[in-house]
Amino acid sequence: MTLPNWNSKDYHVEFPDIVIENGTPITEVPLPRKVGYVLEYLLGKVLPDAQKATANKYELAGLFVALATVDYLAGYYVGRETTGGDYKDFMRRYFPDKYHDFLEPIYQQLRCGLLHNLVALNPWKGDNQIDFRLEGLPLPHLEAAGGSVVFSIPIFLEDTRRAFIMYQYELIMRPGENEQLIANFETRFNRLSGKASTMAYNPD
Repeated sequence: MTLPNWNSKDYHVEFPDIVIENGTPITEVPLPRKVGYVLEYLLGKVLPDAQKATANKYELAGLFVALATVDYLAGYYVGRETTGGDYKDFMRRYFPDKYHDFLEPIYQQLRCGLLHNLVALNPWKGDNQIDFRLEGLPLPHLEAAGGSVVFSIPIFLEDTRRAFIMYQYELIMRPGENEQLIANFETRFNRLSGKASTMAYNPD
C-alpha cells in the first residue's frame, strides 16, 4: 500500500438534502449532485470493472482504465482539454508522494507509450526510460527490483480511487478554499450540456 494510514472517514462529505425538480437540466443541479454523478460513474461502474479485470488476470485492461481515469479527472481538475502537465499536476496533488519522482515516466511511458503503442517504453522518447515491470499483484509499488521498477496495477487502481475521493472532498467540503477548482469542475461537467460528463452503459 502506498498510503497505509489513509482513512476514508477523513474524507466524509456532508451537505443538505438536495431536491431536484423533474425536468431540471443536469447542468443546473447543485454541485454536490454533479459530483455525485461522477462518483457513481467512477466508483460504481468504471473502477470496479477495472478491478474485476485485474482480479481475473486481465491486468492490462485494468491498467488502461486506470490511466484513462486519471486523464478524465485531470479534465475536471483544469476545466479544459488536458495536457501532459495537467495529468501530472492532478497526480502531484492527489496521489501519494511516492509517485512524485515517477510522474514524467508514468505519463510518457504508461499514459502515452502504453495506451498508444501497447508497450511500457515510449518508442518516440529515446533510450533513457524506466524499465517498468507491470504486476497484477499488490507487490511493493514503485520500488526497484532486479534492474526494473515494479508497477503494481491493483495498487495504482486503489490510488486512483483514493485520488478521486480526496478531490471530491475538496470540491464539496472546502468550497471557500477551492473556488477555481469548483469553477473548473463546473466548466468540464457542463460541456455539451452535461452529456459528456458521464456515460450510461451496461457492463453485463
